[in-house]
Amino acid sequence: MPMHTCRFASRLVLRLALLFAGGGLFSALQAQDAEALQANRPDWEELEARFSGPDGAKAYSQLSAQLDTASRRLALAQAFYYGSYFVDGANAGRDDFQALDLASLANKADAPTLLALCDSVLAIRPADLTANYYKGLGLYLVDTTDLRSVHYRDRYVLLCNTILSSGTGAACPTAMDVLSENDAMEVMRFLSIRKMVEEPLENAEEGCQRYRITASPIYRSRIIHFMVH
Repeated sequence: MPMHTCRFASRLVLRLALLFAGGGLFSALQAQDAEALQANRPDWEELEARFSGPDGAKAYSQLSAQLDTASRRLALAQAFYYGSYFVDGANAGRDDFQALDLASLANKADAPTLLALCDSVLAIRPADLTANYYKGLGLYLVDTTDLRSVHYRDRYVLLCNTILSSGTGAACPTAMDVLSENDAMEVMRFLSIRKMVEEPLENAEEGCQRYRITASPIYRSRIIHFMVH
Protein backbone atom coordinates (compact mmCIF):
# COMPACT_ATOMS: atom_id res chain seq x y z
CA MET A 1 0.00 0.00 0.00
CA PRO A 2 1.60 3.30 -1.04
CA MET A 3 2.13 5.97 1.57
CA HIS A 4 -0.25 8.86 1.32
CA THR A 5 -1.04 12.05 3.17
CA CYS A 6 -4.54 13.43 3.69
CA ARG A 7 -5.39 17.00 4.52
CA PHE A 8 -8.94 18.05 4.95
CA ALA A 9 -9.31 21.55 6.40
CA SER A 10 -12.44 22.14 4.36
CA ARG A 11 -13.94 18.88 5.65
CA LEU A 12 -13.24 19.99 9.20
CA VAL A 13 -15.29 23.13 8.58
CA LEU A 14 -18.17 20.98 7.36
CA ARG A 15 -17.87 18.69 10.37
CA LEU A 16 -18.06 21.68 12.69
CA ALA A 17 -21.15 22.85 10.83
CA LEU A 18 -22.77 19.49 11.45
CA LEU A 19 -21.79 18.97 15.07
CA PHE A 20 -21.74 22.51 16.42
CA ALA A 21 -24.34 24.53 14.50
CA GLY A 22 -26.29 27.14 16.43
CA GLY A 23 -29.79 26.93 17.78
CA GLY A 24 -29.04 23.87 19.89
CA LEU A 25 -30.04 21.40 17.16
CA PHE A 26 -26.48 20.24 16.64
CA SER A 27 -25.06 20.50 20.11
CA ALA A 28 -21.42 19.57 20.55
CA LEU A 29 -20.86 15.82 20.49
CA GLN A 30 -17.35 14.66 21.17
CA ALA A 31 -15.86 11.24 20.62
CA GLN A 32 -15.26 9.26 23.73
CA ASP A 33 -11.61 9.41 24.79
CA ALA A 34 -10.24 6.69 22.53
CA GLU A 35 -7.41 5.83 24.89
CA ALA A 36 -9.83 5.43 27.80
CA LEU A 37 -12.18 3.01 26.03
CA GLN A 38 -11.93 -0.63 27.00
CA ALA A 39 -11.45 -2.90 23.98
CA ASN A 40 -14.64 -4.64 22.89
CA ARG A 41 -13.51 -6.82 20.00
CA PRO A 42 -16.12 -8.11 17.57
CA ASP A 43 -16.82 -11.84 17.70
CA TRP A 44 -16.52 -12.63 14.01
CA GLU A 45 -17.70 -16.25 14.29
CA GLU A 46 -20.81 -15.23 16.17
CA LEU A 47 -21.52 -12.42 13.71
CA GLU A 48 -21.15 -14.77 10.74
CA ALA A 49 -23.55 -17.25 12.32
CA ARG A 50 -26.12 -14.48 12.90
CA PHE A 51 -25.96 -12.64 9.59
CA SER A 52 -24.86 -15.01 6.83
CA GLY A 53 -27.38 -16.24 4.26
CA PRO A 54 -31.03 -15.27 3.68
CA ASP A 55 -32.05 -15.66 7.33
CA GLY A 56 -29.07 -13.59 8.39
CA ALA A 57 -29.98 -10.82 5.97
CA LYS A 58 -33.48 -10.70 7.45
CA ALA A 59 -32.07 -10.57 10.98
CA TYR A 60 -29.71 -7.78 9.96
CA SER A 61 -32.53 -5.71 8.45
CA GLN A 62 -34.26 -5.71 11.84
CA LEU A 63 -31.25 -4.23 13.61
CA SER A 64 -31.79 -0.69 12.37
CA ALA A 65 -35.06 -0.13 14.22
CA GLN A 66 -33.70 -1.85 17.32
CA LEU A 67 -30.63 0.36 17.27
CA ASP A 68 -32.71 3.52 17.55
CA THR A 69 -34.69 2.39 20.59
CA ALA A 70 -32.38 0.10 22.57
CA SER A 71 -30.77 1.08 25.85
CA ARG A 72 -27.64 -1.04 25.24
CA ARG A 73 -26.95 0.68 21.95
CA LEU A 74 -23.20 0.08 21.76
CA ALA A 75 -23.64 -3.71 21.72
CA LEU A 76 -26.28 -3.45 18.99
CA ALA A 77 -24.19 -0.93 17.08
CA GLN A 78 -21.31 -3.40 17.04
CA ALA A 79 -23.57 -6.03 15.46
CA PHE A 80 -24.97 -3.40 13.08
CA TYR A 81 -21.54 -2.26 11.87
CA TYR A 82 -19.49 -5.46 11.88
CA GLY A 83 -22.43 -7.69 10.99
CA SER A 84 -22.75 -5.90 7.65
CA TYR A 85 -19.53 -7.65 6.60
CA PHE A 86 -21.51 -10.87 6.18
CA VAL A 87 -24.59 -9.45 4.43
CA ASP A 88 -24.69 -10.23 0.70
CA GLY A 89 -23.88 -7.19 -1.41
CA ALA A 90 -22.95 -4.95 1.49
CA ASN A 91 -19.22 -5.21 0.87
CA ALA A 92 -19.28 -4.19 -2.78
CA GLY A 93 -17.56 -0.85 -3.32
CA ARG A 94 -16.93 -0.01 0.33
CA ASP A 95 -14.01 2.20 -0.63
CA ASP A 96 -15.70 3.69 -3.72
CA PHE A 97 -17.84 6.11 -1.72
CA GLN A 98 -15.23 8.64 -0.67
CA ALA A 99 -15.94 11.34 1.87
CA LEU A 100 -13.82 13.95 0.16
CA ASP A 101 -15.68 13.40 -3.13
CA LEU A 102 -18.85 14.60 -1.43
CA ALA A 103 -17.45 17.74 0.13
CA SER A 104 -18.20 19.80 -2.98
CA LEU A 105 -21.88 18.84 -2.68
CA ALA A 106 -22.14 19.94 0.94
CA ASN A 107 -24.03 23.16 0.27
CA LYS A 108 -27.69 24.11 0.18
CA ALA A 109 -27.93 24.17 -3.62
CA ASP A 110 -26.45 20.68 -4.09
CA ALA A 111 -27.99 19.12 -0.98
CA PRO A 112 -30.66 17.17 -2.95
CA THR A 113 -27.92 15.51 -5.02
CA LEU A 114 -25.93 14.81 -1.88
CA LEU A 115 -28.95 13.20 -0.22
CA ALA A 116 -29.68 11.05 -3.27
CA LEU A 117 -26.12 9.72 -3.30
CA CYS A 118 -26.25 8.94 0.40
CA ASP A 119 -29.59 7.18 0.04
CA SER A 120 -28.19 4.96 -2.74
CA VAL A 121 -25.40 3.81 -0.43
CA LEU A 122 -27.51 3.47 2.72
CA ALA A 123 -29.93 1.23 0.82
CA ILE A 124 -27.08 -1.28 0.52
CA ARG A 125 -25.01 -0.44 3.59
CA PRO A 126 -27.08 1.27 6.30
CA ALA A 127 -24.04 1.27 8.60
CA ASP A 128 -21.82 3.18 6.16
CA LEU A 129 -20.03 5.90 8.15
CA THR A 130 -19.61 8.40 5.34
CA ALA A 131 -23.18 8.06 4.07
CA ASN A 132 -24.65 8.50 7.56
CA TYR A 133 -22.54 11.59 8.18
CA TYR A 134 -23.41 13.28 4.90
CA LYS A 135 -27.06 12.24 5.07
CA GLY A 136 -27.35 14.12 8.35
CA LEU A 137 -25.50 17.11 6.98
CA GLY A 138 -27.59 17.14 3.79
CA LEU A 139 -30.84 17.14 5.75
CA TYR A 140 -29.54 19.93 7.94
CA LEU A 141 -28.54 22.02 4.92
CA VAL A 142 -32.02 21.68 3.44
CA ASP A 143 -33.81 22.45 6.71
CA THR A 144 -32.00 23.26 9.95
CA THR A 145 -35.10 22.23 11.94
CA ASP A 146 -35.37 18.76 10.36
CA LEU A 147 -34.98 16.40 13.30
CA ARG A 148 -34.04 13.53 10.99
CA SER A 149 -30.62 15.17 10.76
CA VAL A 150 -30.16 14.50 14.48
CA HIS A 151 -30.95 10.83 13.89
CA TYR A 152 -28.17 10.46 11.34
CA ARG A 153 -25.76 12.56 13.38
CA ASP A 154 -26.32 10.37 16.42
CA ARG A 155 -25.99 7.18 14.39
CA TYR A 156 -22.72 8.39 12.89
CA VAL A 157 -21.33 9.20 16.35
CA LEU A 158 -22.48 5.83 17.71
CA LEU A 159 -20.85 3.90 14.84
CA CYS A 160 -17.58 5.79 15.24
CA ASN A 161 -17.56 5.09 18.98
CA THR A 162 -18.27 1.44 18.22
CA ILE A 163 -15.07 1.28 16.19
CA LEU A 164 -13.15 3.14 18.89
CA SER A 165 -14.31 0.55 21.43
CA SER A 166 -12.82 -2.31 19.39
CA GLY A 167 -9.21 -1.51 20.29
CA THR A 168 -6.78 1.10 21.54
CA GLY A 169 -5.00 1.57 18.22
CA ALA A 170 -1.62 1.37 19.95
CA ALA A 171 -0.33 -1.62 17.95
CA CYS A 172 -1.53 -4.30 15.53
CA PRO A 173 -2.73 -6.68 18.29
CA THR A 174 -4.90 -3.88 19.69
CA ALA A 175 -5.76 -2.18 16.39
CA MET A 176 -9.22 -0.73 15.86
CA ASP A 177 -11.34 -2.97 13.62
CA VAL A 178 -12.73 -1.34 10.46
CA LEU A 179 -14.36 -2.73 7.34
CA SER A 180 -12.55 -0.47 4.87
CA GLU A 181 -9.72 2.02 4.55
CA ASN A 182 -12.36 4.68 4.02
CA ASP A 183 -13.79 3.91 7.46
CA ALA A 184 -10.32 4.22 9.00
CA MET A 185 -10.01 7.67 7.46
CA GLU A 186 -13.49 8.59 8.67
CA VAL A 187 -12.67 7.58 12.25
CA MET A 188 -9.49 9.69 12.17
CA ARG A 189 -11.50 12.67 10.96
CA PHE A 190 -13.98 12.01 13.75
CA LEU A 191 -11.08 12.14 16.22
CA SER A 192 -10.09 15.57 14.83
CA ILE A 193 -6.80 14.21 13.49
CA ARG A 194 -5.82 16.76 10.87
CA LYS A 195 -3.02 14.93 9.14
CA MET A 196 -2.19 11.26 8.70
CA VAL A 197 0.52 9.43 6.78
CA GLU A 198 0.36 5.68 6.31
CA GLU A 199 3.59 3.92 7.29
CA PRO A 200 4.71 0.58 5.85
CA LEU A 201 4.78 -2.34 8.27
CA GLU A 202 7.10 -5.33 8.09
CA ASN A 203 5.96 -8.78 9.23
CA ALA A 204 2.65 -7.37 10.44
CA GLU A 205 -0.59 -9.29 10.54
CA GLU A 206 -2.44 -9.06 7.23
CA GLY A 207 -4.83 -6.14 7.19
CA CYS A 208 -3.03 -4.11 9.86
CA GLN A 209 -2.34 -0.52 8.86
CA ARG A 210 -0.34 2.04 10.82
CA TYR A 211 -0.60 5.80 10.47
CA ARG A 212 1.63 8.51 11.86
CA ILE A 213 -0.69 11.31 12.85
CA THR A 214 -0.89 14.71 14.41
CA ALA A 215 -2.17 14.27 17.94
CA SER A 216 -5.61 15.63 18.77
CA PRO A 217 -7.30 16.55 22.07
CA ILE A 218 -9.26 13.30 21.76
CA TYR A 219 -6.54 10.89 20.63
CA ARG A 220 -3.21 11.99 22.04
CA SER A 221 -0.87 9.38 20.55
CA ARG A 222 1.02 10.13 17.34
CA ILE A 223 0.57 6.57 16.04
CA ILE A 224 -2.68 4.77 15.36
CA HIS A 225 -3.32 1.26 14.02
CA PHE A 226 -6.36 -0.15 12.19
CA MET A 227 -7.19 -3.71 11.23
CA VAL A 228 -8.98 -3.61 7.87
CA HIS A 229 -11.19 -6.66 7.31
